[in-house]
Amino acid sequence: MPGIICGHVARSRIGKSNGGLGGAGLALAGLIVGYFFLALQVIGFGVVVPASRGFLEKATTLNEALQLKNAIGSYFTEYRKYPFRELSESQVYRSDAKLMGILLASDLEAAKTGSNPRRIPFYSGRRATPIGKGRFRSGVLTDADGGGELWDPWADYYYVKIDADGDGQILGPNGEVIKAAVIVWSAGEDGISGNEDDVTTWEAD
Repeated sequence: MPGIICGHVARSRIGKSNGGLGGAGLALAGLIVGYFFLALQVIGFGVVVPASRGFLEKATTLNEALQLKNAIGSYFTEYRKYPFRELSESQVYRSDAKLMGILLASDLEAAKTGSNPRRIPFYSGRRATPIGKGRFRSGVLTDADGGGELWDPWADYYYVKIDADGDGQILGPNGEVIKAAVIVWSAGEDGISGNEDDVTTWEAD
C-alpha cells in the first residue's frame, strides 16, 4: 500500500513538473510493486480466512464433544448407569432427542418414570443455528418440553459409544481399541464417520 501511494504521488509531481523519463520510470515501478504486494495480501486473506474458519469449527466441535462426554460421565456418577435404555458395547448412539432429552432433563425424562427423575441438567450449550430443510448446526435445538438435539458445525449429530461391559476399553469407529468409558466424535466436514477429518474426544485426552 505505501508503494502505491508513493507511486501515485510521484506520478502527480512528474505530471506537474514535466519530469523526465527516469522519474516516471521510478513512479511506475513504485506502482507496480505496490499493486503486487496488495495482490499478495488479497490472496493471503482469501487463504487465511477459510483456514481460520475451519480451525474454529474444529475447535467448537471438540469443545461440544468433550462437553457431551463429560455430561454422560456426570450422569453415570449421579445415577450409576448410562443415559441409554439399551446398553450395548457395539451400539453407536447419537446426540439426538433420545439422549439429549435425558441430559437436558426434559419434562418426559424428569418424570418419576423417566431416566432423569431428579431433573438435573447435565448438558448446557449454545443454541443451534438453523440452516434450512430442518437442519441445524453448532449447538442445541431445544424442544418445548425442555429436551432437544445436539448438532455439530456440519449439521449432523455427534456419535457416542460406551464401555458397556466395564472392561475399560471401547472399539473406535475404525476398530481401534480406545481405553475409555465414553467416546464421542463428529464425522467432520465430509459427514463420513471413520475418516481422517473426524473430530474425536480420545485424541484430545
